[in-house]
Amino acid sequence: MNKIFFFCLLFCLPLLSSAQDSAALAIYPFAGRYVQLDQLRPYESENIAAQSFKTESKYRSRFDGLSIDKIAFKGQLFELTSGQGVLMTDLSSKAATPLLNREEKALTGGQNFLLLAQDGAVCVKHLKGAEGYKVYKYNAAGEEVFGLQIPHSDSVSYAQLRYSRPYLNYFSHSSKQLVFNSYLESKQKSVVLDLEKGQLSEYDFSFDGLIWDEATDSEIRGFLQILSDNQQLQILYKQQSFALPIEQIQRYEEMKTLLINDTLYAIVFNERAPGALLLAISLTKEKLLWRQLLEPKSQRPKVGQAFYNYFWLSAYKDKLLIEQLSPNQKRLSIHKVEDGQRLEQFIH
Repeated sequence: MNKIFFFCLLFCLPLLSSAQDSAALAIYPFAGRYVQLDQLRPYESENIAAQSFKTESKYRSRFDGLSIDKIAFKGQLFELTSGQGVLMTDLSSKAATPLLNREEKALTGGQNFLLLAQDGAVCVKHLKGAEGYKVYKYNAAGEEVFGLQIPHSDSVSYAQLRYSRPYLNYFSHSSKQLVFNSYLESKQKSVVLDLEKGQLSEYDFSFDGLIWDEATDSEIRGFLQILSDNQQLQILYKQQSFALPIEQIQRYEEMKTLLINDTLYAIVFNERAPGALLLAISLTKEKLLWRQLLEPKSQRPKVGQAFYNYFWLSAYKDKLLIEQLSPNQKRLSIHKVEDGQRLEQFIH
């Protein structure tokens, strides 16, 4: 082989790959189209982008969501079947293999689901009562890496009755951790499962938001609680614990956050009502840097209309990206990290 050509292959291909990755990061899929994040304009393409911000950025797990039927991992398709089963199908040979099912006769307590870990496919079986959640992780050969149980209900006695009272729901996940949280005021509890080691961490408190690490956006560094009675936001971050007064925070119930250079950016919202707060909090100075009220009038629901309000928060360079889904529209709003001012928005 020509030495000059070989040299170019050896040193130019990594540069080309890096340039392609950088270009992909600047393309944000939105409502069946694309937005160019550097130029803040629609990006026209005849083809569906195989790589984009949602597949290549460190925030990609935020967009993965859960699957209630099937998920692919390293050439294998993992599919939920009846009777709490999981079927693995080789996408090349189409050979199908039912995986070991210990819960075939167990009663269903809710929706089973699948998600992707860094090195495997994870199945969460929502069983009834004392059976709790059963969580299994499989590798690409269909081998069980670990299996464990997470209780989700208490046994309650009332008069002559005895029944199970559920309290623990799925809350969030990354490629490394799966998080459950109690939704009952009377039962303060949260559980974090390490998806690499299969280890559980349990806490005797509940929360409204999580702080993920800045480097990989996959490991929990802190928790947040909305203290409605005091109009405060309680922040537990590493070894710190402090509360900040936030006007109108009692209107909201949920949070999405991200961390940049020890500044916590948070969008605080209610899934069943319009509007949201965008906050920037210095974790080193323990102070609120700025706030923006996000409340488009067009979001207000009609009388009798079912309403939902979902958000995805991420960042690109010096921009905060807020994707929102409500009954009447999809919205991508782009704000300056510096002060929260809106730079551009796209509505579908």
